[in-house]
Amino acid sequence: MAQTTNGPSGSTNQHEVYAVFRVFNLGTESTGLRIYVDPAEQRRTGKLSFVTTVTHAVVPGTRA
Repeated sequence: MAQTTNGPSGSTNQHEVYAVFRVFNLGTESTGLRIYVDPAEQRRTGKLSFVTTVTHAVVPGTRA
């Protein structure tokens, strides 16, 4: 994802669309959803920042 983008005008790579779905305030009456299409381009233009302070990983278990 980090290097895949649809370009500044959305004119390239139209056969694939990458998006980040951000769900927040779970368990409250104000649960929200934001969808960021083409996050690589939004990162390049400064509209999104990817910050990691703790690394997490989810991998299939031995019983998968």
